[in-house]
Amino acid sequence: MSQPPNLSQQDTAEVNRFQNIQQQLEFIMQQKSSLQHQKDESEHAIKELESAGENAIVYKSAGGIFLQSDQKYLLDSTKERKEGLEIRLNSISKQVERINSQYEEQKKKIQEINKKMGY
Repeated sequence: MSQPPNLSQQDTAEVNRFQNIQQQLEFIMQQKSSLQHQKDESEHAIKELESAGENAIVYKSAGGIFLQSDQKYLLDSTKERKEGLEIRLNSISKQVERINSQYEEQKKKIQEINKKMGY
């Protein structure tokens, strides 16, 4: 967003702050989406491992190869991973709320600047 040359320093600072908040919001939403995807994958893996049973032969991906693993160990570690992801998702959701609030406040300031400038 380019600023008209007749913006005051304070108004320019407000526009820059708005742009920074927009970037933060985009970044945090990408992180949240990635974490949600990982959590969904973990939930699917847990269902598959539970339905496979304790005596099933299961494999874990390690880099570009698959290694045979213990079903119970894999199930437990996947559940732990999911719990960690849920904690991180909860935390990031709170950050999204906070940044969204900042975004809305800053958006109002930008709208006031636009009115003042006759836009």
